[in-house]
Amino acid sequence: MENLIENINNFKLDIQYTTPSYNPFRYAVIDDFLKTSYYNQLLKECDRLESNGKFKKFSAPYAPEEQSQWKYCHLGDASIKHNYFNLFSTQSFKKFINDKFDDIELTNNITMELHKHPINDKDGWIHNDFDQANFIEDEVSSINGLNIWNYNTDYRKKENVPEIYQKNVRSIALIYYLNPKPKEWVLEDGGQTALYISGQDNLENIARSVAPIPNRLLIYEINPYSWHALKMKNKYERLSFHMWFHSDLQYSINKWKYTGHHPSDGE
Repeated sequence: MENLIENINNFKLDIQYTTPSYNPFRYAVIDDFLKTSYYNQLLKECDRLESNGKFKKFSAPYAPEEQSQWKYCHLGDASIKHNYFNLFSTQSFKKFINDKFDDIELTNNITMELHKHPINDKDGWIHNDFDQANFIEDEVSSINGLNIWNYNTDYRKKENVPEIYQKNVRSIALIYYLNPKPKEWVLEDGGQTALYISGQDNLENIARSVAPIPNRLLIYEINPYSWHALKMKNKYERLSFHMWFHSDLQYSINKWKYTGHHPSDGE
């Protein structure tokens, strides 16, 4: 079986911070992440999935209704399990990521999605991704030694959670930008991932900004301070691959005094 590690073009990763060390929001950016041939293969895979009707309009009770303009494709769907993105869901890639954030204890539970925003989409909302996530291991969810969420649990359920569920919390996020253009991005092109100091910040009060440059990988630790949002008004369609690694719920409670509340409940 082909290995994603063999298709990585750039292994250089420097951890950066948006906030002081007592409020850490660690992130890293890797440009030209994958070999061009594999990047192009992923673009073709996106086209194939869209032509097969696998992208759905985003809708969620926690998201502002007027900001739900984009489509997503959940890659844990059993009908599309075997695709080129599944090379991200391997123990070797998990180790590659975990080695960079080696103080985070990860489970084998993951979530993977594709997000597609239309031209001139609306801005997102500031959130931190610091959510409880529930998993079950079964034959359908097992893939390459990891366990991918595939609609077999109530992913965000926080109360009266069945004993059979593995209670996790998101702990590392990846955004891999697949936009076919532009390579030479300028601020007016829009579509960047904005990082913030506080969940109460104004959307324009950006601490750091990561441009959606094709073949760029953004990795960040998820914690109570990992505030971020989409800044859109994009001149081009914004296509990206998203992946979340998880940690045990009790581990996160001990580390962050996490109580299982949704980020919108307050910092």
